[in-house]
Amino acid sequence: MKKMRPWASSALVSVLAAGLCGCMYVNHDKTHDPAFQALVGKSFITVQDAALIRDACIPNYEAKDCQQLQVLGGFYYARGGDQGWHQLRVPTDQAGVAATVAAGGKLSFVPKGTSLTIVQVMSRSLGEERRCWLVYAKMAKLPPDTVVEVPGCFQWAPESTPLWFQPQELPHKPFEKVQYDYEDRPPLPVANYLAEPGTTAPAAPGTVMPPAAATGHH
Repeated sequence: MKKMRPWASSALVSVLAAGLCGCMYVNHDKTHDPAFQALVGKSFITVQDAALIRDACIPNYEAKDCQQLQVLGGFYYARGGDQGWHQLRVPTDQAGVAATVAAGGKLSFVPKGTSLTIVQVMSRSLGEERRCWLVYAKMAKLPPDTVVEVPGCFQWAPESTPLWFQPQELPHKPFEKVQYDYEDRPPLPVANYLAEPGTTAPAAPGTVMPPAAATGHH
């Protein structure tokens, strides 16, 4: 068996290291992953009044256009500022949304009870080993070529809060630090913001609804 020359061995190690490192910065579309079929295509009803914000989506959606969804009084990120993004707050009531629109704001009111259907789920790289979930949905009030970004990603700076989808915890021992799955297990809807059709009352604030099936591993 031929021995690999030192320079060749070093080059191979460099290539493999670059490949492994590169994976950390790659976004993964999980829409057609079998483990995510319990979420993709699923419909939800909004539990609280919210607003749609134009020109505020993280740009990984397949549709022609996207608008971000956020609860009234919540925070969202918009393009601009020294960092490329800056944080804004949604008005706290419908009158506030109307006043913002009248002043030229790119908002529209979304009443609670509005239906949406999940159409795309992305595992987005935030650099190094950090990731977050991007969840896109269709809403009847929007054009067919437009999707909604449902809050599920802590933007590195600033943050969009509150989140409507939360990542699943990875199995761990009681004394170990909690880690979350951003690759193999679909994020869970937060019942304080999303309910399944036919649900009359949300669960306790901050709780999540388990999917019909949750498979895969990190």
